[in-house]
Amino acid sequence: MKRCRTFHYFYFLIVILFNCTISPLSIFNDFNRSNFPDSSYIEHAPIEVSNDAELAIAANGGGTGDINDPYIIENYNITITTGNAIYVHDTTKHFRIEDCLVVGAEQGILFHNVVNATIKNCTIHDCIAQSIRIDSSSDVLVINNTLYHNALANGVSALLVENSYQNITIQKNILYENKGNDACIKIRDCANQSIINNSIYDNYNDGIELGACPDFLIYGNYICNNTYTGIDIQTASPNYNLSYNAIVHNGQLGIELGAENGTIANNTFYNNTNYAIAGDGQNFNITFNNFVENNHEQYHVGFGDQVATQDIEAIFKHNFWFDLVEPDTDEDGIVDTNYKIGSEIVFFDEFPHTDPHDCCPFSFITKPLLITTELWPPLYGFTVKGEQLIEWNSSLDFFSRDITYSFWYSDNAGETWIRDSDYMASLSHVWNTNSLDDGLNYRIRIRANSTEDFYSDFVTEYDIIVHNYLPSPQLICPIGGEVIYGEYLVDWEDVIDPLGFPVNYTVQISYDGGDQWLFIDWKELSESEFLFDTKKQTENSCNVLIKITAITPDGLESSNVTNSVFAIVNDVIPPWLIPFKGRRVFNDEIMIEWLPAIDPQKRSLTYDIFYSYNDGLNWILIASNLTDTKYTWDISNIPERKTYSLKIVAKSGNQPLTSYEMYQNYFEIRHFKPNPLIIMFLLIGLSSVGGIVFWKWYNNRILRNIGQSQKKSEEIHIIEEEKSHKDNSNNITN
Repeated sequence: MKRCRTFHYFYFLIVILFNCTISPLSIFNDFNRSNFPDSSYIEHAPIEVSNDAELAIAANGGGTGDINDPYIIENYNITITTGNAIYVHDTTKHFRIEDCLVVGAEQGILFHNVVNATIKNCTIHDCIAQSIRIDSSSDVLVINNTLYHNALANGVSALLVENSYQNITIQKNILYENKGNDACIKIRDCANQSIINNSIYDNYNDGIELGACPDFLIYGNYICNNTYTGIDIQTASPNYNLSYNAIVHNGQLGIELGAENGTIANNTFYNNTNYAIAGDGQNFNITFNNFVENNHEQYHVGFGDQVATQDIEAIFKHNFWFDLVEPDTDEDGIVDTNYKIGSEIVFFDEFPHTDPHDCCPFSFITKPLLITTELWPPLYGFTVKGEQLIEWNSSLDFFSRDITYSFWYSDNAGETWIRDSDYMASLSHVWNTNSLDDGLNYRIRIRANSTEDFYSDFVTEYDIIVHNYLPSPQLICPIGGEVIYGEYLVDWEDVIDPLGFPVNYTVQISYDGGDQWLFIDWKELSESEFLFDTKKQTENSCNVLIKITAITPDGLESSNVTNSVFAIVNDVIPPWLIPFKGRRVFNDEIMIEWLPAIDPQKRSLTYDIFYSYNDGLNWILIASNLTDTKYTWDISNIPERKTYSLKIVAKSGNQPLTSYEMYQNYFEIRHFKPNPLIIMFLLIGLSSVGGIVFWKWYNNRILRNIGQSQKKSEEIHIIEEEKSHKDNSNNITN
């Protein structure tokens, strides 16, 4: 929040809760400028009074100069470009300057060596130097004045009190938008002074500065949105009392301490950019204050320590600390846990309160702070992908109004906002970024609303990156179907991230068609290629896939896999013997056939064939340097055995590459030898069988011939009878 205009005039100050002579923050009750319209002022030249007699002459409002009847200078409009508008010095009588308008002077109202004076209900603006300057004077009251846009020259304050040692009171004034690169109210080399119930805001530099000012009272002031520190108490200003002040939204510290023996009580420190209290010194009594959301310069998500304790010695008791309000198991209004103050030199508030003190009726709602996690670092921006659960702490309303929350996002660094949730009591929201365009300038806002439409926002100060899309790497090789061996260059197209993030890669391999994946190299690669040494693989595989994963620094990933499986073959696949039909061989040769060996390097292969009769202990060469995958083995000279096995060796030149052996799958060689007795019996048998066969053949043939002759004779006889019968029939007819 850069400015406090919403609070300036009426909203936060008018509530008066105190039954005391001086009511904190009751600034505007006694003065209403509308009672003195510009037309009521009397234009007048600059005034200079150098003694009591001249004071009596200058008093246009009467008076005798007594305490109960002071001289009055009133209702003048003094508008000038050079010199002092009203200059009073070396007087002792009581007088008042009231209801005057001063514009454009070098110094508005200047007192030097003056006692018993009052400046009341005046409006002073656009002075080159101080609007009011009090020097070497005492018993002066500055009350109900409006001072703005003064101190136009560099290095001057809007209201300066110096070298004055008694009873200078600055009360119920409004000071805003004053320049000069010096404190708005500056008090130096003074004692026993008071600054009470003033509103000091939007000034360029500190709100109040004290230097060499012992025994000082700063009470009931509203000090807001000043460029630097709210109150700066410099050296040689001991024994001061800062009470019932609202010190809020200042650009640096709330209070900077440089003197000892101070009481800081019943103040509200709210949302100052740096610490609420910092500096050096000792013997500070810091009690019954409200510390709310200070020190957010270095902690943009959370907030830092409320008080810097490196160089101070202090007692902290009964303060309200916005970031520790529970637990309170006995409900006595005191948090059960001590509040730790500081990080280097540590103090504790043993009685932290669960609720804010009503010392300053300043209306505020604490910010709904994001709960800091790994995703929400306190110092930097962050990246969001997909659905993200966002959680925040509950807000506190000073006046205990009900609070609801809403979640908003912006895609243009906060220029415009989109509400992404209903108004809800929940302290979390799932932000779905899948439907959003990727971008670098997102921000989020969490708004806490009271029932009276008073709200407080938490807004991320740094941009958030929404990053859901990353193109998949497109493989160049392998794409599937290849047989690779040795060193193989895995290559793919460069992946370009649309948001400009650098892209690294990982390479994984699967030997089972994609069920399980292993990293080939655990390191991320910056180049879109990888030299794959397949020789490091434990075995050949024909079901291999490669997966390339592109990765950005924020953890976004995309992957692609080869279109189909390919093979890794570093060793020659051995030849494979085509099984024999049966296990016994009775002839004198065996046809040996085998499937060829496969060499991924495509070398010219030859084969040697061996046999063994003792389970592979010894191998005997059958044939060598064969180029064909079959061979007829003459076993006529091989002894008969039942435990023969074969081995086929594939070679490149004279270098054996691989082999196939028959293990425990023996075959038997048995040669056939003729026996004379068996041959004789076979001949006799064959002769007998031949005679029987001949006799049967001969007998069948004779009988068949006889039968055929008889049949033919019968057929001739029948034909002759039919002819004779026909002839007889013809004769009868004739």
